[in-house]
Amino acid sequence: MERPNTVFALLDKRREIAGRIDQAVARLRVLEAELAAVDDVIRLFDPDAIPGPAKRYPVFEPVLIGEVARLVRIALREAGHALTTREIAVSVAMARGHDASDSETFGAIRRRVGQSLRRMQMRGEVWGELAGHAMVWERV
Repeated sequence: MERPNTVFALLDKRREIAGRIDQAVARLRVLEAELAAVDDVIRLFDPDAIPGPAKRYPVFEPVLIGEVARLVRIALREAGHALTTREIAVSVAMARGHDASDSETFGAIRRRVGQSLRRMQMRGEVWGELAGHAMVWERV
């Protein structure tokens, strides 16, 4: 029995993802080695210094130019009514595959959404007004 083109495409995609995983694991090993080297240098200057677990800062994958604005437009269009900045940010976070309950990541997304909304407001694409303690936005 002959395989359809879809199966070949899926097998190619699977190989591509497996390769990306291998690259990510290799990158992780390099980063762990770099962290160990920094710890060694710290001990060189202060032998009594015992670095604790490194605080992990959220690292956000790069956002394509205009991607947040596009996701904001989609959120406003699909809602059909005015939304708060927070509601729009939740929609953007979900669209990008992030967990809205992670406060650090969500805070960064909310800031990006707010910046995007302000730029869109200056261009006349959206209209916002303060309602209580939150900005409410709608399409023009």
